Amino acid sequence: YQKIKYYLYQEKKENLSYQKQVNKILKQLPKDYVYLDQELNLLNESQIKNKINHLLNQYKYIVIVEKSNTDYKSIFNDFNIIRLLDFGSSELKLSEKEMQMIIISKGNFPNYKIYITWEGYQFFHISLAVINRELEMKLLKNSDYELSIVSQDYYQEIGQEYQYYSDLEYCINKPLLKDTDFYIRHLLPSGLIPPDNGKYILIFPWEAGLIPKNLVKHINTEVDELWCPSEYIKSLHINSGVVKRKIQVIPNGIDLDIFKPIKENNKFENKLTNKKFKFLFVGGILFRKGLDLILESYLSEFNIDDDVCLILKGLGQNTYYSSDKILKLLSNIDSTKAEIIFINENLSDNDLAHLYSYADVYIHPYRAEGFGMPIFESMACGTPPITTKYGASLEYCDDDNAFLVDYFLKENIREQTFIEPSLDGIKNLMKITYENPDLVKSKAKKAIEAVQILSWDNIFNKMDLRLKVLKYLPEYRKNKDFYIDHLKGQIEKDNDNSDLLSELKVICEINQYKEILAQERFFKNDYKESLRLYSELFNLKKDTK
Repeated sequence: YQKIKYYLYQEKKENLSYQKQVNKILKQLPKDYVYLDQELNLLNESQIKNKINHLLNQYKYIVIVEKSNTDYKSIFNDFNIIRLLDFGSSELKLSEKEMQMIIISKGNFPNYKIYITWEGYQFFHISLAVINRELEMKLLKNSDYELSIVSQDYYQEIGQEYQYYSDLEYCINKPLLKDTDFYIRHLLPSGLIPPDNGKYILIFPWEAGLIPKNLVKHINTEVDELWCPSEYIKSLHINSGVVKRKIQVIPNGIDLDIFKPIKENNKFENKLTNKKFKFLFVGGILFRKGLDLILESYLSEFNIDDDVCLILKGLGQNTYYSSDKILKLLSNIDSTKAEIIFINENLSDNDLAHLYSYADVYIHPYRAEGFGMPIFESMACGTPPITTKYGASLEYCDDDNAFLVDYFLKENIREQTFIEPSLDGIKNLMKITYENPDLVKSKAKKAIEAVQILSWDNIFNKMDLRLKVLKYLPEYRKNKDFYIDHLKGQIEKDNDNSDLLSELKVICEINQYKEILAQERFFKNDYKESLRLYSELFNLKKDTK
């Protein structure tokens, strides 16, 4: 259903005018080019060649746009073509409305830029879209990169009010001047079909238990590199069988220019509640976020006469996170027992920073979390969290800057492994923080300091380094023999490295794997083990000499 909505949305959104797409290509070229728009169709083959040779004496690039049913292949074989593109909808590929662009270069095309295609959500409020937008804008502002976006939005929550909306919208389905160097995919659920071109990077923030086997196989055999937002997520992938060498930890970031303490002129002051002490939760109304535990703890510890309020800022409860259970949970909130405020509408990042700063304690006793952006945004605003003493939060939270809830493991919920935060622990910490505001304030400064490392500049620098390291390696899925030979060389140096052997087994068919090992053991003079492996091969491959 979401895919249908997405295609309808894209059909309405995209203007299929080839000229707009051509203009996006022209902007990527150096200024030394000449543009020929349907100027060759009245010339014969010899005249076309003469004209192109004449123009190449004056310009570095020639951009030719003609109807796609015109065959110039035999003519242009003598020239250095750096790009050949078709424009228009795939449904009309052979119609006269379809156009083709050919770019001819005088010499080799300069290879200083890195061309990236980024697939994922764009104009939602969920963290995946926030991460995409922030890193895409870093790429756009860096002259080393050229960006095209494959949007997976099936409707829109964010529009022109977002300051970089036009910049990102311009890049959606933008044709690139050359084949993409990197295809980066960041969405849930993730697709299992690799891109046609480019080194394939998957960002996959799996949060609970083992990774599905089909996804593990996809990562091991198709993906060049997997980016995880935390060491915790990395460990889940390794435990599921993902090759360790492929995994890099690149955390999510925080806009520290926005998320900072706002105590004076706070827009929520004296507007939401008259209560002195305020708990806050921000996020999807989901089982794994632990909102049910927050409500049960709060309503058991406080009543309407206490000088305390619980503020809940929901996310996606009417759209991508909607369900009958969530609606029932929200409708059953009894705010006559103790004051509870639910904020249903979307807020800008600036408003969220005001809300975090307005609260005294942020509460997020999650059952599963891959990173937990609201936890760290609240810390950046000087509001220490009550959160689970497990997983991703512990990479930045400790007893000096947060209130940590004990837990126990709870296996096999929807075939995943969740943890269960202690209900008594949540109740106890809510009571302690309410009764000891000075203790809360003492943790605020250290909370701010702990997350300064998560600036988007720092995160982009990590990403930039990985891209420039990977640029000079061959595409994994198209060059498996190269990686097999590389592993063989490493194994010859260290035949006891189980990680290397596991990776080799993943890449190879079982016959190929055993044959490589048999050869490797033979050259190390381990004839007994080599003979055993060759005997197994003989049984597997009786039809060979």
